[in-house]
Amino acid sequence: MAAVDWVVVPSIWWENSPLVIQEAFAHGRPVICSDIGGMAEKVAHEKNGLHFRATIRSASPIRSGARSARLDLWEKLRQGIPPAYT
Repeated sequence: MAAVDWVVVPSIWWENSPLVIQEAFAHGRPVICSDIGGMAEKVAHEKNGLHFRATIRSASPIRSGARSARLDLWEKLRQGIPPAYT
C-alpha cells in the first residue's frame, strides 16, 4: 500500500464498510471510489478522496487524480484523511 499514490475502489455493489478504504487511510493514501454505500460515507469527495458515479463508467476522477501534475490536489486530499481506527 505504501508504494501507491492512489487507491481505487470501483465497486458497483453497495459495500458496507470496505476495509481497503480504512487500510488506504492508515497508509495516508487518498481513495477514488464509487459514490454509493459505505464507500461514499467513508470517503468525503474532494476532502480525502474522489467519487465517481457507480452507474456510469466514467474514468474522469481517475484521470484527474492520475494527472498528478495536480500534486496540490493529492496533498489536499491526503491532509483530509481522518486518523486511523485503533
